[in-house]
Amino acid sequence: MLWMVEAILLAEAAKTGDVRLASMQIILNIFGFISFGLDGFAHTAEAMVGDRQGKRAFWDMKVVIWRSTLLAFCIAVVISAALYFFQSPILTLITNQHALIETTGALWLYVTILPLVSFLAFQMDGLFVGATRSDEMRNGMVVALGSFVLGLSMFPDTGLDAVLAPFIFYLGTRGIFLLIRLPCLFTSR
Repeated sequence: MLWMVEAILLAEAAKTGDVRLASMQIILNIFGFISFGLDGFAHTAEAMVGDRQGKRAFWDMKVVIWRSTLLAFCIAVVISAALYFFQSPILTLITNQHALIETTGALWLYVTILPLVSFLAFQMDGLFVGATRSDEMRNGMVVALGSFVLGLSMFPDTGLDAVLAPFIFYLGTRGIFLLIRLPCLFTSR
């Protein structure tokens, strides 16, 4: 489902021309770097939650969840700030094509909020994997995919804003759904 969302993003961007397609690819590459940076906290939390759950040490598990999520949020803020303040150097490092820099720069607000919106989805994924609750993750992805498709239908425009806004909404939905389901990690199946 994750790949489907990214494939739809690229397919929609391809309909708008080569420069916009290249711009979307740049945004997705930056999103990949963001996810690698934030997934470190999710991977650590995954291992620690699995250990605490196996020991039935639920209080310790809550501490791990709280601290790792807070750290992930703090790093998401730092990444967002860096993206905001260093837009020009980042884009000129990636490409020297003025039209591509201009097109991607016009969408840079989405890039700067990606870490803030996506960190919770990554973090919750790690927690639910560690707790071996893949069923909840699947359900969250189904709901998030539904929100993405709904968002696409609400923005029938062919511009990149019409696909990036639903992408942001999709990431937020994924994180919030699993956050709401977080109490199930402390119960037996």
